[in-house]
Amino acid sequence: MTVSTFAQVNVSFLLSLELLSYQKLPADQMLPGVDIEQSENGEKEMVFTQPLFLEFTNQTTQVVPLRAIVAVPELQLSTSWVDFGTCFVNQQQAREVYLMNLSGCRSYWTVVMGQQKAAKEAEVFRVSPSSGLLAARPTNAPPTSITMQVFFTARSRELYESTLVVEGVLGEKACTLRLRGQGSYDERYMTHHSSEASVPHSPPQLRPGCLAGT
Repeated sequence: MTVSTFAQVNVSFLLSLELLSYQKLPADQMLPGVDIEQSENGEKEMVFTQPLFLEFTNQTTQVVPLRAIVAVPELQLSTSWVDFGTCFVNQQQAREVYLMNLSGCRSYWTVVMGQQKAAKEAEVFRVSPSSGLLAARPTNAPPTSITMQVFFTARSRELYESTLVVEGVLGEKACTLRLRGQGSYDERYMTHHSSEASVPHSPPQLRPGCLAGT
């Protein structure tokens, strides 16, 4: 390319799961050109930088700095523990838990249930919905949230424990919910209708907290 010639150069940025995994590296192991920063409103951002070298026929070189910012969603549960107490065997009980998005970008999330007893046994803990999309948190507004129903059905007179993990596809920090419930054949624990009492947490007013602009 001569100095007097003009040409348009298309530059693109491709986000991959490998790039997203860098956010979990310790600071002293971070790769060149990758930085983890906090935005003014407290959101975590991955900043990628790389120089673009343009070489001319007259042996001169122009350096154009390239920069891409990926803001990572931040998810949070309204509680970290749900104890169903003692419940009558084979009678389903329900509790509500809120999943919140503290960041300014939407988050695609899914639930991974912990291992539960032998596979031959009927399901004890389950959650609905088990995946979805949480909208971005509007500027200067409370976090967006979704209500998750967590169900427990004791299959025998024993103590059941498990975990529920909410993961995001952008590699955001996972949220863990511990679950516990005791089965009983004592009819005093029988209810005419399955309990749907909520865990005593409403979506709190939290601190601020992807690709920018999404």
